[in-house]
Order: sequence, then C-alpha cells, then structure tokens
Amino acid sequence: MDSGERVEKDANNAPNEKQDDDIDHINDLWQEVYSSNLTTTEQLPTEVHRNCGLLSQVANSQQNYMNKLKENSLGYIQTKLEGQDASEFLRQISSNSADAQRLADERVSISTNLRDIINRNIKLIETSIENQQTELQMGVRPGTQPSHNEQLKKERDNRMRSRAAREEQERVENENNEDDERYCFCNQVSFGEMVGCDNGKKDWFHLACIGLTEAPSDEFICSFCQQQDSVQDGEQEKNEQEQDEQDENEVDEKA
Repeated sequence: MDSGERVEKDANNAPNEKQDDDIDHINDLWQEVYSSNLTTTEQLPTEVHRNCGLLSQVANSQQNYMNKLKENSLGYIQTKLEGQDASEFLRQISSNSADAQRLADERVSISTNLRDIINRNIKLIETSIENQQTELQMGVRPGTQPSHNEQLKKERDNRMRSRAAREEQERVENENNEDDERYCFCNQVSFGEMVGCDNGKKDWFHLACIGLTEAPSDEFICSFCQQQDSVQDGEQEKNEQEQDEQDENEVDEKA
C-alpha cells in the first residue's frame, strides 16, 4: 500500500472516529445528568405503589360505611312503616354518613399528594433534560466548534442551569423526605384529618386509626401515652409505699 492509499484510508476513518467520540461524549453527559439529578426519581414507583395501596385501603373502608348506611336506611324505612321508634337508625345513618364523607376527603388528600409527587419528579426530569441539551450544544455536534466568547457564554449559562437543576433536585429530595415521614400506629404517611397527642412528644394519629370521627375539642392523650402514664403512676405509688414502710421501720427502731 503506497502513501496515497494510507492517507485516503486514514481520511475515511476519521469521520467514524469523530462520530464514535461524539456518541461517547453524549453517553457520558446522559450518565452525568442521571447520576447528579435523576436518582431521586428512582423512588417514584415506590411512592406511587404506596399511595395507591393507601387509596385502596381507604376506599374499602369507605365502602364498608356505605354498606352500613344502606342497611340502616332500609332499617329506618321498615321501622317507620311499622310505626316504631326509628331514632336509633337515624343516629346510625348520621354516623355512617360522617364516616363515609371523612374517608372520601382522605381519598382526595392522598390523590392530591400523589399528584404533587409525580409533578415534582416530572419537573426535575424536565430541568435535567434542558441542562443536558445545553451541554450537547457546546460543540458536540460534528463540524461545529463555538467561538471563544460564545463558548464562555454557553459555559456560564450552563453553570446557571446546572445550579438550578441541583437546587431543584435538593428541593424535590427535601419534599420527598417530608412525604416519607411516618405517623400514627399504622406507620403510614400523613393523609386526611389527624390529631396530635398532647403528651410531650406531639405524635400525630389518623382519626380512623384511633376510632374517632372528628378531632376532640379538649386535650387528647393517645393510648400508648396513657399506658405509660399508668405504669409510671404505679411505679411512683409503689416507691411511695416502700418509702413509707422504710420510715415506719426507722421510727420503730428508734423507739
């Protein structure tokens, strides 16, 4: 092979090598964007699954109250037709209606929370893609090479976008951490109306989990704290009795 053929072969290989380098660079950029911005979205399927599970649980509970409402309504009609007192059925109907409405509100709250989680992750992905596209425009395409001033401007704009993407990621992570916080005996996220225990730690509980239909107007102490208080009171009473016995023994010894 003469020198002319070698030069021609090298010239033919040059575009392929340049194309391979561009592809590698694009892959590196995507990997960088993913590792720095999109790892948060890996938790999205878990969040969706968990919230859908909560929706299913609340929907089943609501349907149970709707079934009771139907039974009590039929019982009320039958009792009235027989000329008997139907006030108890009215009370049950009112209670069933309130419970069904409360659970309907909880379903709306869970759905809204799920929508917000998805929207935040979509916003993060969009911001990351915009940042990556800016990277690709900085001389990656074959045959293009920006001027020095243009390069500096694009690098500055890209740094600003990268900073915005990082800030958006931090905000989403913080909000997701808040969404992950668990409450109540059921160890689930916050949804629907909740009530806080007034015994020091200020733990929060779902009304349905503590058997309430509305938040108490007075002080609320959860059953766990009530048990702890009872144990502490018993120990204190035992210690006082032991102290009294010890004092009596000391008096007898002196006498």
